[in-house]
This record gives sequence, structure tokens and C-alpha cells, in this order.
Amino acid sequence: MPVVNDELAGTPAADLDWDDYHADFTPDGRRLELRVQDVSIDERDNIFQFLQRVQSTIELYVDGTQNPLPRDAAAVMSRGAAEVLLKIDLGGVVIDWLFSQPNDIVMQFDPSLIDSRPRATVVFKLLGILGRRLRKRASLSREGQAEPALFEYLPGGRGVVYARRERA
Repeated sequence: MPVVNDELAGTPAADLDWDDYHADFTPDGRRLELRVQDVSIDERDNIFQFLQRVQSTIELYVDGTQNPLPRDAAAVMSRGAAEVLLKIDLGGVVIDWLFSQPNDIVMQFDPSLIDSRPRATVVFKLLGILGRRLRKRASLSREGQAEPALFEYLPGGRGVVYARRERA
């Protein structure tokens, strides 16, 4: 059972071979999406606070205009704008955290950014962090296609798994 090391520090993607999964990051016109369903404002804030503490650049955009970054996720949610997103740069892997679904955490990125194992590991680590910190299933799938997941974190200590391979 291939498992990705999802700790923030540690051996990246130790149990997966880039050759096995790189095709899942081949651009097809759709973005890839990290998702955690049924989250509260406090859980959303847990992730927001965490991302502010790690090495990342975070920018807030409200209706396409950059705004000062608020102190917590509740302030982001209260903007009442048509489009609110956080642009998170994790060392060249740029993730857009969309706030359009109030009960889910939805983050999207351009799969063409994932052109190597180290960059895929950034995504796997974020997926694991989402699931572990919230103690919920976190999935990585194609935009607009929540299921079937390509990769997922399931609570219970297995870490991030290559869900597509497990279904095969």
C-alpha cells in the first residue's frame, strides 16, 4: 500500500515513485482541487492560522482586488463579496483557497505547476495537513469532480494514499 509521508518535515513521498503518478498531474484544461467537506469556521481558522505560520506567501483577493490579510478566517468569510480567495504560494506551488463554499475547504491549483516529485510532495503534505489537523477526509481530485479522488487522506494514521491505485 503506497503511503506518502505527510509530515511538514521529513522524507517527501518516500513510498511513491514519481513515474507511477506523474500522469495525474498532466494538464487537461482543468485545475486540481484539494477538498475537505463539512468544516466549521473554527476548523477553517485552524488551517488559516497554520498557513500563516509556515513558509508561505499569502495574499487575499476580494472580487479580484488585493486586500490586506485579516487576522482570522472568519474575517475572510465575512467579506460578503462575489469572489473571495486566498492565494498561497508554497515555494512556487501556488494554491488558490476559494471561499465560495461556506461548508467546505476548497483549494485549487494548476497541475502544470507540479512538474517534479518535490513539487508533488508539497501538494501531498498540504493534503495530509488538511486531513490531520481537521481529523477529516481530505481529497485531491480534478476540478468539478469530487469523486473519484486521485489521492486522499483518511483519518486513522495511514497518511496520504494514492486512491486511484487502490481502486485498481
